[in-house]
Amino acid sequence: MQSLSFKPTPVERKVKVGYRVVKGEKIQPIARETGVDRTSIYLWKERALSALREALEPRKRGPKFKKSPKDKEIEKLREKWIS
Repeated sequence: MQSLSFKPTPVERKVKVGYRVVKGEKIQPIARETGVDRTSIYLWKERALSALREALEPRKRGPKFKKSPKDKEIEKLREKWIS
């Protein structure tokens, strides 16, 4: 019997799938089309919305925000999707 190996999903792919869900597309068809388990998509959605809520939380002194290299990569992806 062969052992199953777990291969993590790249963040870029998670962002693309999550973006589609947040835009309002149904999870079931996205899961079928991308070959990603629905449970994973629901989890990614909740994590993304939680992070977004935290990022948009009002602060007394204002945000202390510096873009990381990963933030810059995500911004590039967003620009591709919009155009």
